[in-house]
This record gives sequence, structure tokens and C-alpha cells, in this order.
Amino acid sequence: FGLSAKTARARIGDRLSPGESEIALRIGRVFTMAADLFGSPDLARSYLRTANFALGGAAPRDLLKTAEGEQLVLSELQAHADGGPV
Repeated sequence: FGLSAKTARARIGDRLSPGESEIALRIGRVFTMAADLFGSPDLARSYLRTANFALGGAAPRDLLKTAEGEQLVLSELQAHADGGPV
């Protein structure tokens, strides 16, 4: 989300900007739902990193930069919870 891994590690312990905080909350909400749905944090991470046909070929994590993208991902997860494919 605009930070290299090196920069992110260097900023551990620092406060996030309001925009970064919002993205972190989106990631947390989606990750928690995916982990509950798939029964494993590892499967949730894999889901977030994998391109998804139902999301226009985008990886779910790439959509979490916006509130609209988060809603698309949450809707896709809910459809899976209701018995649809992921």
C-alpha cells in the first residue's frame, strides 16, 4: 500500500496517518472474516493474495485501498459463506 517492506519495518511503533489507519482497519476486517470463513489464518492470507475471477481478476488485498473495494471483497466473502464459489 505504498510502502516497501523495509520502510514498514522501520516504522513499527510509529503512529499511522489517518489514511494508513483506515487501510489497516479494512485489512483487519476482511482478514478476520476470511479467517473465520476459511477456518485458518493461512488460508485467509492465501485468499487475500490470490487473483479472484469474481473480483475482476484482482487480488482481494489490492482492492482494500478504498472503501468501495472493501465492500466488493466483503460481498464476495459473504457470497462464499452463503454457498457460492470463491
